[in-house]
Amino acid sequence: MDEAVNYLLTNSTQVHSEVPEDLESYVNDNIYLSELKSIEGFLNSVRSNPGQILAIRRDNVLFSTLTKLKEEKIQIEKEPEIVFQNEEGMDASGPKREYFYLLMLDIVKGSQNIILFEGEEGRKIPVHDNDLYSAGFYNHIGKLIAYSILHGGNGLPGISPIIKDAIFNPDRSTYEDLPMELGDVADYRMREILMQIKDATTEEDFDEINSSEEIAGILQNAGFVGCRLNAATNKRAFLDVLVHEVIWKRKREIEEIRKGLNVYGLFDFLIKNNIGSDICFPSIDSFNVSPAMFLASLKYDDTDKLEKSELEARCFFPSTCKKLLICKRRE
Repeated sequence: MDEAVNYLLTNSTQVHSEVPEDLESYVNDNIYLSELKSIEGFLNSVRSNPGQILAIRRDNVLFSTLTKLKEEKIQIEKEPEIVFQNEEGMDASGPKREYFYLLMLDIVKGSQNIILFEGEEGRKIPVHDNDLYSAGFYNHIGKLIAYSILHGGNGLPGISPIIKDAIFNPDRSTYEDLPMELGDVADYRMREILMQIKDATTEEDFDEINSSEEIAGILQNAGFVGCRLNAATNKRAFLDVLVHEVIWKRKREIEEIRKGLNVYGLFDFLIKNNIGSDICFPSIDSFNVSPAMFLASLKYDDTDKLEKSELEARCFFPSTCKKLLICKRRE
């Protein structure tokens, strides 16, 4: 691990709520979930003024933010006024939205050797790591997702639907109906073993699997015990290993994300009001803005009020964007 990660690990403490005592009492005593008609109503009840100026390093958004959060320099209920270090300009909502966009991307993709999620794009799962867990990283990630949502930012994109379900349905007792895929397994060796179990059909196939100490250990860890693998049991064995690898092995990390999301009761509100998990974990497709989406969102002033130079710019800008879109399609 590099120096930045070591700093975060060695300076971590048990996660404590940053909620001011008076505001926490107000939320607990006066905000009744059944009376709040929308997510916006709930968020407005939590936000407080004045805002808070945050100086953030653009080249290391995640580390800058985690450091401030661990040092209790971020008050989640306060509107952040973002200043990117060594850049001019104060926040007029643009820098704030860019900040949350970059922060969510850094979390899901990793930054400066801080790798918190692994796997394929669109099916990311939390890294199972004792050091990251003990340092409170996943609780902080849940809080940062809540922080972004609270102040008009995005949720965390590209998370596996299975992890989203595990966060929002902690009491699930059966997994047969979940759309689980081998793509949810980040470890390629584990994928090979799962395919070997799934594709086994002959006695020779099952004998080879049953004689493998490596596979026997994996099956035991997944709770598949007391019987040999055969044509009648390989489907159950496949599901047991898949569920263990994706969910049960990462149960602690999932629980910490859930706890972090519940800052100011956000998670409880979402569950109580049956609000979908997409607000916290949007798909990667809905998160990314394509050139075509950008062009479709452009709005122009009345042309009668524009100067000649402004009219030229109006014609030049969208035509240039279209050329970029064409070039991108050809790549």
